Amino acid sequence: MERIVIFSIFCSILSATTWHISTTGSDETGDGSAGNPFAKIQHGIDTSVDGDTVLVADGVYYENLSIDREITLASHFIIDGNISHRDATIIDGSNYDEDSGPFGSCVLFRPPENGDAISPKLTGFTIQHGLGTRVRETIETPDGDETITYFMGGGLMIWHTLPEITYNYIRDNGSESDTRAGSTRRGGAAGLNTDDNVEFDEDRSEPYDRTVLTRDDEIIFSNNIFENNDSETGNTFESIGYVGDIDFSDSFFDVFSTEYEDVSEYWVVEGDANTDFTGGSGEVEAITQGVWVSPDGVDESISTGTEEDPFKTIDYAFSRIYATADNPPTINFTEGTFSPSTTGENFPIMVISNVNLVGEGEEDTILDAD
Repeated sequence: MERIVIFSIFCSILSATTWHISTTGSDETGDGSAGNPFAKIQHGIDTSVDGDTVLVADGVYYENLSIDREITLASHFIIDGNISHRDATIIDGSNYDEDSGPFGSCVLFRPPENGDAISPKLTGFTIQHGLGTRVRETIETPDGDETITYFMGGGLMIWHTLPEITYNYIRDNGSESDTRAGSTRRGGAAGLNTDDNVEFDEDRSEPYDRTVLTRDDEIIFSNNIFENNDSETGNTFESIGYVGDIDFSDSFFDVFSTEYEDVSEYWVVEGDANTDFTGGSGEVEAITQGVWVSPDGVDESISTGTEEDPFKTIDYAFSRIYATADNPPTINFTEGTFSPSTTGENFPIMVISNVNLVGEGEEDTILDAD
């Protein structure tokens, strides 16, 4: 059934123009045809118009893409449903240099200059090593407004748009890199931002209208694999300002709660959005009872977090548990010092809702940020 659906989608777009991309193509002499493809995905995007398809052949493409039109960007997976195309067609954002601009996500979805509510499609890729898009946020303080700058959306950055992102393998995004001063702060695999207090950290000589999104809007984010993405908050995903629906159905996560059919706040910060994880699964099952941490513990997926088999770091314990208001688990500490130098702890400790932290005593359990 899946292959029939994908083939039907492909047939429906044949009436529009399909621009072909290949690592063996040329941006200078290519014309985007199947026999004479472009070499860069961004070249195909910039050449396309609404309704077109940018079809990418297997290969590794070291690019940081920007999509501002309603197109389909897809690997050859969209033709035959063969998942090997997803694994062999890679958008790698690691060549990003902070000095070249703010756009370090593998793929940035942004509205056109007229502010239309576009729904571009991204299907059948491996998305890796993105570092996030640099944004500026204005916050209120007792001394007046203050502007802070940070990176968001390591692999994918969604900005005032409603994309359909399906059948992708989104891995190893948001981590620290020698090309810039820190890791992605919000949304390691993907970030969604529709807050008017947040802007791109860029030259504002290119202003554009922003799409106004509502509670009736929906973003399709289904049938994806999310693995080993990193951020200060929202290791997998973080939403700011969006009030519509996000469909994460039938996706695969690092840690998943089958009991609640949900992903914890450690991995997904949904903000005001409504999220749907129906049919989801995970590499590791979430723990819904109290756990233990100890300097002698082990941070491995096979560790159970019991007093006899504790985790080593507080951060890892947060990654494994699932908490609710009716079932608030406790992270219990043994005696010892938890610090970057002794246990590899990350500071500040990002505490998620409905979790208690209990130590052995003020002289016995020490949190030391070095």
